[in-house]
Amino acid sequence: MKKFTLKKSGLELERRTQLGSFFDVVGHRSAVFGYENRSLEAWVYPLKIVDDFNLAFQLQGYPLDIHGPDITVAINARPEATTFTYSHAAFTVRQTIFAPIDEPGIIMLLDVESVLPMTITGSFRPKLRLMWPAGLMTAYLGWDESAHFYTIGEETNRFVGMIGSPVARDVSVMPYQEEPRDVPVRFVIDAAPDTGKSKFIPIVIAGSVEGRVKARATYDKLLASAQALYENNVNYYSRVQETATVETPDERLNTAFAWAKVGVDKGIATNPLLGTGLLAGFRTSGESERPGFAWFFGRDALWTALAITSYGDYAATRTTLDFLKKFQRDDGKIPHEISQSAGLIPWFKDYGYPWASADATPLYIIAHGDYWRTSGDLEFIKKNWDSIVKAYRFTA
Repeated sequence: MKKFTLKKSGLELERRTQLGSFFDVVGHRSAVFGYENRSLEAWVYPLKIVDDFNLAFQLQGYPLDIHGPDITVAINARPEATTFTYSHAAFTVRQTIFAPIDEPGIIMLLDVESVLPMTITGSFRPKLRLMWPAGLMTAYLGWDESAHFYTIGEETNRFVGMIGSPVARDVSVMPYQEEPRDVPVRFVIDAAPDTGKSKFIPIVIAGSVEGRVKARATYDKLLASAQALYENNVNYYSRVQETATVETPDERLNTAFAWAKVGVDKGIATNPLLGTGLLAGFRTSGESERPGFAWFFGRDALWTALAITSYGDYAATRTTLDFLKKFQRDDGKIPHEISQSAGLIPWFKDYGYPWASADATPLYIIAHGDYWRTSGDLEFIKKNWDSIVKAYRFTA
């Protein structure tokens, strides 16, 4: 892929890596979670695609693999992307990871500087999983030799993940007619010393709940439009900072407020089965099937909506309220929590979790009132009036 300038939206944090510190790279439809100097996992909502993803490096004439996490020395976090720097006496590799705002996938760009020809190994465990409590049949893995990507699927062919690179070769050794073993999948990429002068090496992850054709279309789009998608991220987060700002003599406070707005915006998620709302938080999933509190929680979203309204992102407040309105119970109650797999199971009928608490309902009324007083948007209140009255009657 032809190299392009990685523009910046403004905010930036950079330091040496700290073993075990959590990091995330989050868009509205996908996310990467991991710990510094360790591995990462990738999600395309509501699917987990891979976990235990790592890079390793081998130099020509040097027989040992150099494990990426062992030589990760720096992290640069920006709203639009996160860059890790791998440093060795003979090479430097910068891995920029970003989640295109409105695309169901992840793009990694490798910027390689090396004095010797080298081989980059990507390893991962395919973990096609729906968020709890939905489940899937046993997943399968296939390698497309002509397109250079893996397909991770299951027996219904509805839920699909893809990961690959146009310059990758599969070198996995899978058990054949043996007891299955949990071994990582491995692909390699050859990089000449002059590769980094003009090219990025891309690695792309895509997913779909609508079958292989949709997943492939996303994969191809991410690969063909990486620069445009990256720059769209930059422009998006530049606009986030156009809402209210804080100016004090303490620049740390000003910057913390700006980052807080970014953090809130990262909670906006678009689920292909449910719509767009606010998630409650993130963490790696480990052996579970939920990455932290990455579900739609009623009260968390409504408390956050008060903050969003206060700094003027009225569109995000409307999105938050409309999402909860969509799932309001007939008697007016607002859900406590909604799994990202709720569109695949009888979540609201067979599980107690959606209605486990009542405090979201009065908060729903309060958040509408706060929005009206701040924005003066009477049309939105009129549109939602019947829902507000239902919530009031439930609360009363």
